[in-house]
Amino acid sequence: MELSRMRLNISKVHTIQALQNPNIFHGAIENAFHGEDVIWRIDQLRGDYYLMLVSEAPFDSQVLIQQFGYKDEKIQSVDYAKVMNVIKEGTVWHFRLVANPTIAIMDSKKESKRGKRVACLNDKSQIE
Repeated sequence: MELSRMRLNISKVHTIQALQNPNIFHGAIENAFHGEDVIWRIDQLRGDYYLMLVSEAPFDSQVLIQQFGYKDEKIQSVDYAKVMNVIKEGTVWHFRLVANPTIAIMDSKKESKRGKRVACLNDKSQIE
């Protein structure tokens, strides 16, 4: 797995629109990863915005750079295991999580491996 980071170019109209509507980022990320699973978020650090990605699959970084990044900057990546190995018992870390919990409902009529994703709407199912 890799942890990747791309500085967002907020002078691009498309980036500004995506910051207001995260579905734009979601679609671009789906396109760059060809539908593979990826965890992503937008982070702000010292006045800059960053797209953070955790993924197993390689991806087409140019898709994201052309839409949201600086053409002369590359996406920075590091082995996620190295990041996780820094975390030790007893240390304190701060983080934010924004999530849309879902479950997969299998349809006996379709031979889908994953099932249809639906939102978890009550507290109990969201916690589970």
